[in-house]
Amino acid sequence: MTNRSLNLFQTPAPILALMLAGCGTSAPTGDAEPVVTVETAKIERGNIARWTDAFGQISALPPGAGDTGGLARLAAPTATIVREILVREGQSVSKGTLIARLDDAVPGAQLAQASADMAAARERVSRQEQLFQVGGIDRNTLDVSRMQLVTARSALELARLGVTRSRIYAPISGTVSRLYVQVGQPVDPSMPVADIVNGGRISLEVTVPAGEASSLAVGQPVRLKAAGSVPAPEGAEGKVTYVAPAVDPMTGTVLVRATVSNALHLLQGQIVNAAIETGRGEGRLIVPRSALYTDHDGKSSLVLVKDGKAHRVPVTLGIVEGERAEIEGAGLNAGQTIVTTGSYALQEGTKLQVASTKQVPTR
Repeated sequence: MTNRSLNLFQTPAPILALMLAGCGTSAPTGDAEPVVTVETAKIERGNIARWTDAFGQISALPPGAGDTGGLARLAAPTATIVREILVREGQSVSKGTLIARLDDAVPGAQLAQASADMAAARERVSRQEQLFQVGGIDRNTLDVSRMQLVTARSALELARLGVTRSRIYAPISGTVSRLYVQVGQPVDPSMPVADIVNGGRISLEVTVPAGEASSLAVGQPVRLKAAGSVPAPEGAEGKVTYVAPAVDPMTGTVLVRATVSNALHLLQGQIVNAAIETGRGEGRLIVPRSALYTDHDGKSSLVLVKDGKAHRVPVTLGIVEGERAEIEGAGLNAGQTIVTTGSYALQEGTKLQVASTKQVPTR
């Protein structure tokens, strides 16, 4: 039976040179060892973070603890009719700006009646106090009139409140983002009249799979980017302010809120991708992920360049951040040179030629 296997050391030198040139290996000359050209990097010592990816949207800052939040949806306090709208969509308004005037025919009439009753009660008390001084009436009659004056004053305050409730004012400063009604339209408390948005008061709302929620905590850093955009590390960071204590049974996720600055000029309702820092390593050995090889048993290793030759070193993998990875391994130190491309195919003791040395990715 003919042996058709290829033996490199029985192949003519010119042909062997052409074969090895195509795979980055220099052809042996005489008894010289093959030399493999590799790309390398230096092991670095630094900080690395573990991030949990999340998906959600920009929302208005929730109200609470005396804070009005970043969104106000205005409605009529009672069933009535819109008589006048004094703003337009897109208009900037200050807190206290009159937004709409509702029908005030009934409250106006009640106020007029209450004012007349108040004036009459005040005049009656004044007259009876004079009569009481000269003995014209008894104390009981004067006390009854004074009680009627108190009742009239209360009725007047209620009537004034009724007129005030026929006016809708902006509870926050911001922009009129939407008007829902028109002049002459009947409205009730269940119907919105207008939305006012303060674009500078935003909150990030994301959901995280329940299996990853145990690593979340208030105060953890958050980094975000608009979906589909390039990362914007500056001005796009915040901190976790709330982690829901329960899992949503419909989605199997946990709600997380974070405060973020609006340096990216994000809009309320905008979809974003975010990452939450759930762990950090300080002063760790860090290498490019491309330098690591993990076999079928889950054991990781890298190739160290020592005296111009390949030496495979088992490593324990730690935090992985983007294209960077934390490692631990016997004899490994910052500054040592490691192979970054094709290390899985290198045999122990292979002679190496360094083509270039790159830095560990920053993220």
